[in-house]
Amino acid sequence: MESKKTVNKISKIFVLIDDVVHIIVALLLVGAAFLLLYEAGLSLKEVNKQAAFQMISDLLFVLVIMEFLWSIIRYLKRLPFSIKPFLYVGIISSIRGMVVVEAKLATGSGKEILYFQLAEIGVAALVVFIFVLSLHLLSKTPTVSIDE
Repeated sequence: MESKKTVNKISKIFVLIDDVVHIIVALLLVGAAFLLLYEAGLSLKEVNKQAAFQMISDLLFVLVIMEFLWSIIRYLKRLPFSIKPFLYVGIISSIRGMVVVEAKLATGSGKEILYFQLAEIGVAALVVFIFVLSLHLLSKTPTVSIDE
């Protein structure tokens, strides 16, 4: 019986450590989001295509960070795991990738062949379509609890 109490105490300590690490990661994510927002604000001083594309890319990356933050919050609240935030991250990241390639095309800074850049946009669009389709199918599927 004593060993069971010891195991429970050790488990509680590890859960506490796990929570502390998740909280530190969440705080660092919030800090990174604020830094990116600040940097995006600084790009407003310049009025050109590259600055506009960079600002959009930074803002989309802030959204990715916030989706990860919501995953951590769900974990800390002991809510069931959800794949949806990761699908949102995939969608936002793919759109961000398209914006970056479009910025290269618009500013002429890309050294690659135009076909490869267009293929990259096409692949990112396909990924967005697959993730959106996955979200749609996920919304049609009844949720099942692990506890059942």
